[in-house]
Amino acid sequence: VEACSSFVVWDQNEIVDTNSTAVDQRIVGTIGADAILGKILIIDFPHRNYSLVSDTSQIPSELKSSIQFAPTKLHNRRLWIIAMMGTDSLGWVLFDTGSSETLLSLPMKDWQRYTQRVGTEQDVARDSVPAWGNYVQTVRAKSQSDLIIGNVKLEKPVLEHTEFPDSELNEWKILG
Repeated sequence: VEACSSFVVWDQNEIVDTNSTAVDQRIVGTIGADAILGKILIIDFPHRNYSLVSDTSQIPSELKSSIQFAPTKLHNRRLWIIAMMGTDSLGWVLFDTGSSETLLSLPMKDWQRYTQRVGTEQDVARDSVPAWGNYVQTVRAKSQSDLIIGNVKLEKPVLEHTEFPDSELNEWKILG
């Protein structure tokens, strides 16, 4: 573990750079470890904003009443958070702002467990999407459990499994 930080989360999955002058400027990719080291990362999902502050006194007053802290760690220059599906711990989950169109990507066995699907049903969305210069296959379906991060409960989000060429990535749990 390289460092620990605080993480604030709300309840949607899009983030916009608050310093950008462009309308609806989407962030794609990870939030750099160098930028958040020793800071409090505030992610306001409903208002599509994020910011970094040095201590809790710098948190905007309009956010203070709704803030929820969740444990985080930086490991191998990546931001990890603890997440749960219902009462089951997912353990450390990678936070990657550009990881997918869905809130949470899981290994196939976990995706099947929490969606209660095998991946061939009519209500499962299947796509071929670009990733790092290749096309990868994804399956998506609504979870049968709530996603919990800190004290925030996200009701039955859509979950994804992505079949990467690198089989190690297929086992990662990625939030973003």
